[in-house]
Amino acid sequence: MVILEIILFIVAYTALIVSLAFGIVCYKRNIEPKETIALTISLLLLIVSISISPLLKSLKYDDLSNILIVSNMTIVGCTTFLNTLKERKHKLKKVYKKIHVGIGLLIFSAVIISPFLNISPIAERFAIGYLLFSITVSMVMIRVTKPQIKMVQKINPDRLFAIAFLIIVPLYLILQFGFSNYRINFPIGFLLPVIFTLLAINKIIEDINRLHILKNRVQNLQNDLFNYGFTDREVEVARLLVQGCSYQSISEQLFISVPTVKTHTGNVYRKCNVKSKYELMVLITA
Repeated sequence: MVILEIILFIVAYTALIVSLAFGIVCYKRNIEPKETIALTISLLLLIVSISISPLLKSLKYDDLSNILIVSNMTIVGCTTFLNTLKERKHKLKKVYKKIHVGIGLLIFSAVIISPFLNISPIAERFAIGYLLFSITVSMVMIRVTKPQIKMVQKINPDRLFAIAFLIIVPLYLILQFGFSNYRINFPIGFLLPVIFTLLAINKIIEDINRLHILKNRVQNLQNDLFNYGFTDREVEVARLLVQGCSYQSISEQLFISVPTVKTHTGNVYRKCNVKSKYELMVLITA
């Protein structure tokens, strides 16, 4: 059973690493926000810390084991909320984002120093509460808000599938690490690595589909651009904009200045009646 569990954790590591690699590719193509990359990294750190926990405890490093797990739970809570804010349309003010990050940093710091101040149980409860609050708010936002224009092209996962993970993961972590003082043992078993593996696989499939869609759109893009009455230079600029290139990147590729790129971009937006390159992408590649 132990060998099987180790194999499942290795599979989970591999799936998350592959998911991270695809996420970086999508980020470079400007179809994935950096917040999603941060969330994937935090999930990878969490499952690594959980998997090495038995080894650390066998070496009498119980405090270190708890610090790694609980601090990574805090990071997951923070990145989950930030990722949701980035991907959804909402009316929350930026101050709430700053407050949430600030609270996360305070809890993270408290977890790190908790063994020296003998406040580990209190810090763990705050970390669990922070994670639960972050995921609950994220789940509610996913249910009641629409995706950002930038995310329109994103393949929408089954909401029930997403909610299942949003419920199971924090609940399992609470059961696993929230009752240590009561000497209740909830063995890790196969549940957590399987959940993380399925989550990573779902993300990999989503990214592959998005990259495939982007590739097909780029191949057919040249003919579509001429339908809007662009000049040859505007076609070149629009093509690079739709591919997610920045003004600086377009400037370097076309050997023109950044102000000139902005001028051509303004003409493209005006002719298409859009206000951003994401709206342009949705319009031209629809």
